[in-house]
Amino acid sequence: MMVGIVLAAGAGERLKASGVAVAKPLVEVGGRPLLLHALDSLAACGAEQFLIAVNEAMAREVVARIEGLRAARPIEWLACSTASSLETFALVGRRLLASGRSGTFALAMTDGVVCRAGLSRFAAEVRGLPGARADGLVAVTSAAGDERPLRVAVGRKGWVKAIGSGAAHSPLCTAGLYVLPGCALARAAAHPQPASGRLRDLLAQLPATGIRLRAVDVGPAADVDRAADIVTAEAIATESAPS
Repeated sequence: MMVGIVLAAGAGERLKASGVAVAKPLVEVGGRPLLLHALDSLAACGAEQFLIAVNEAMAREVVARIEGLRAARPIEWLACSTASSLETFALVGRRLLASGRSGTFALAMTDGVVCRAGLSRFAAEVRGLPGARADGLVAVTSAAGDERPLRVAVGRKGWVKAIGSGAAHSPLCTAGLYVLPGCALARAAAHPQPASGRLRDLLAQLPATGIRLRAVDVGPAADVDRAADIVTAEAIATESAPS
């Protein structure tokens, strides 16, 4: 049974600074909280159980809201106060590995929104993954307009050549949605100093160490970090065809 992970432990400081007072996972796009969009994406990828890492300071509010809307999805909550995205992911990894859940998993960032057509393409690739030579998938989109894009260099047939600094000149970046092998959890859980690391650095190491990843272009996507991004996300959430 595939586990779907949502990382929602950030404080949302840029969003607050732009005038949005609502906890980031609860910001509504198309009438639904961002966190529900993330859960929908994971469910489309085949996840049947869900683990959400949420910021301890907003945990009570977020849990109460989502539990009332979750449509009977089995959600496991991990309230945490961490210094980095890698530290959050390391906690998630330890939780899953301790309970014997070490297989392929789906991962979504709570602030990412992709268009419906793009999500359908990604989900179709996930369904074909067992018979493919790939170890995992990375959703990619245009890097234009992203303040801090995690760029992805893509070669023939969609194979990922590099992520991060090795892809500095690529026009593509991650879209906040992944299906990854369990070894990524183990690497995070075993990291000696996760508080001082970044999840993007761990992701960059995967293709560099022989993990075979394929990129799936999901078309329009938004990373909701500021108030202005909500308008973009609203348009994308209702987009049924790639641009």
